[in-house]
Amino acid sequence: MHVRRVIAGLLSAVAVLSLSTLSGTAESSDFSSDAERVSAQINSAPGPTANGTIPPLIRQVSGWQLVWADSFEGDSLDFSRWTPEWSTYGAGNGAVHCYRPENVVVENGSLHLVAMPWDARCPNGARRNYASGMVRTKYKVDWTYGRFEVDALIPDGQGIWPAAWLGPQGEPDRWPDAGEMDIFEIRGQEPNRVVGSAHWATTGGTHRLDNAAYYLPEGSFADGVHTYAMEWTPTQIVWSVDGIPYNWLDLTNLETSAGVGGAPFNRNFYLKLNLSVGGRWVGDPDSTTPWPADFRIDEIRVYQR
Repeated sequence: MHVRRVIAGLLSAVAVLSLSTLSGTAESSDFSSDAERVSAQINSAPGPTANGTIPPLIRQVSGWQLVWADSFEGDSLDFSRWTPEWSTYGAGNGAVHCYRPENVVVENGSLHLVAMPWDARCPNGARRNYASGMVRTKYKVDWTYGRFEVDALIPDGQGIWPAAWLGPQGEPDRWPDAGEMDIFEIRGQEPNRVVGSAHWATTGGTHRLDNAAYYLPEGSFADGVHTYAMEWTPTQIVWSVDGIPYNWLDLTNLETSAGVGGAPFNRNFYLKLNLSVGGRWVGDPDSTTPWPADFRIDEIRVYQR
């Protein structure tokens, strides 16, 4: 993929981990030789390929009106829509990466969030052995209710965690009281299984989770592009993949810390896309994890009624 060459070029801007990182030891070495090693690693590493592709067109859905979409044309991120993350976001969940804007690449009509071994220095001074990419629409665009569709090709491998999800707009967005809706998330070591989830808190402040999984009858979600969708209305949330519903949450009698009858899922939420490395749900990468891990998003569509 061309994106591998793009990322390889970005690597030459800083010193990086040598390939010994993959065996669990981080060593510093000559700047130029490190860049050459990582460039060779990216261009030779196994990566997911699409057995099928979804035509690059903005599709209409019966009963819904398209209100927002991004098919990632051009060669750079649209900063009027997205903000790339630069932080250790996810560390509280056990993640072992640093999100960097350099690991967010737009090329050939797709957004690529690329994770790899890296001697990553984050803005808060923390150091991580992995770098990855995350983008979000916070303070740029948000929605109350809608149908969200993501056409994506996910990477697989131990400790890899691609996700598309919605977080509450505005402050405070305390978790889990303010709510969270996961359009989809996948454990890299279980690439034939997709999960759709919602998080909130009860009136007593206890974390509540509703989720369900769908298993592909054969193959892996890393074998080709799939459409992950979530419909969110005042009364329910429905999750589907490739048009097949697999989870449903009734919001009409939901008991939450925000009250009964839809809250906190009755306010504006914004979109997040990320590729986490590590975390309690997936565990850390190991020697079997293929690098780089490329979470490719071809198109996102948001509909409302």
